[in-house]
Amino acid sequence: MEHAVIFGETRSFAIRCAKNTLALPRELDNYCHWLLGDKLIGDPQEPCYLPIWLAALGNFKQFRLPQILSFKPTVTDDMVAAIFTIMQRDSEVEVEWPEELENVWAKHRLGLDETQDAWLVMAHREGLGLRFTWMGWREPCPTDDIGKIFSCWASTSLVIESINKCFRYYKVDF
Repeated sequence: MEHAVIFGETRSFAIRCAKNTLALPRELDNYCHWLLGDKLIGDPQEPCYLPIWLAALGNFKQFRLPQILSFKPTVTDDMVAAIFTIMQRDSEVEVEWPEELENVWAKHRLGLDETQDAWLVMAHREGLGLRFTWMGWREPCPTDDIGKIFSCWASTSLVIESINKCFRYYKVDF
């Protein structure tokens, strides 16, 4: 794997991209992850399928981010903790969601692709930025992070700038 390139500020929001040095097609040759609060969200050894990952990032920028920023209800720490508690339950068992929490989860959950699926990630508007809240859910998430809730704040401009730099790096226009 080549040296990783980081767009943004790792303490709040960044995108980490690294190209594999194996002779694979360009689409299969990349490791792309978010960094939130100095934590890499995903398995650093799991490559992404670049067209899908970049399309999901574009979807986040064009659709999810404006939706999150326009959603009015306040998201509290108690709501986040309750949502993550529900999500930790056995997926084989039908869970009765309180309607308010189900709506918050539906509007605020984030996931780009399977490289992030071991983490539960949410974002909501807070001041002039976004409050990202995430929890390690299952392996390959580091064992010490499973069940723990983390949070950081990032300015909206930093998030958009980081995404745009990633697109320029891969010569993609969204």
